[in-house]
Amino acid sequence: LILYLIRSSCYNYVISQQINLIHQFGKQSKAETCANLSAILPQINDGDRKRIVSTTLKKLNALSEETCTELTATIKKRKVAEHNHSIKTRLAKAKEQLKEPTVAEGKQQMIGRERKAGMDICL
Repeated sequence: LILYLIRSSCYNYVISQQINLIHQFGKQSKAETCANLSAILPQINDGDRKRIVSTTLKKLNALSEETCTELTATIKKRKVAEHNHSIKTRLAKAKEQLKEPTVAEGKQQMIGRERKAGMDICL
């Protein structure tokens, strides 16, 4: 089971890296995409990364022009949607944080309540 989880984790990592490569280096045509990936191969020193790029190239070369173009377009659209969702989520969190009092504001509110409470007792 542990070996399965490790292999599964590694497999998911490789797939996510391949998707990132296609997103980053993908162009309008299969030839342009493969040329971009081929161009970076000599610059990669890490053996694992080089294997990931090589495997990605082999997979893309096995696809038809139409399928490769559709895959690239789909990956790019998905990445843009993920990015937009991430920004919207972060903005929503930031707006919520603006509504919450800061530590200093919270202390001021507590001091104000204590003063008011003290004044009620004195009257």
